[in-house]
Amino acid sequence: MNRGPTILGLFLAPWLCFHSSSDAQLVARQGAPSEDIDAQEQTRFVSPMILETPLEALEPAKLGHDIPVQGGLPKYYCENVKFVSLTLRAVATPNKPLSVSYRVVLNAGTGHDKTVSVRLEVIERGAPIAAHIIRNFKVEEGDATVRSGSFEMPPQWSPSASVPTLRVTMSLKNI
Repeated sequence: MNRGPTILGLFLAPWLCFHSSSDAQLVARQGAPSEDIDAQEQTRFVSPMILETPLEALEPAKLGHDIPVQGGLPKYYCENVKFVSLTLRAVATPNKPLSVSYRVVLNAGTGHDKTVSVRLEVIERGAPIAAHIIRNFKVEEGDATVRSGSFEMPPQWSPSASVPTLRVTMSLKNI
């Protein structure tokens, strides 16, 4: 059954721009219904799975600090692979574009070895302004798989009161 792309969205009401992001609600949905949808909340998805959340690491007051993605990230599975954690840090260096480093930790359930690609996109006003892909790495059952790296924001971009969205797309293949 083709279930179409999976979307996990973190949607903020306009008034939330002036409140802390801990007030935000994580909402999960999938394009087409499936038989395994939990009556309370869907937490299992088919590839690709898309997560969206405010990119708090780009808030001016949080520059230079490790900022974990919040909102119950480990409870969402894509074909029995889950994010254990995702941490970002934005660093400003004079006369250079803002650098964003990341640390991704994934885990696969029993009998579910996968090849995974993760795409990190920074979205502002509905359009991607920066992107980075971690391509084709193995996630084996029972082991925590860690990937880290960095990418740069566009040279003309600077932190402001408006926090961009982080879109994380996880795509999987069986090994």
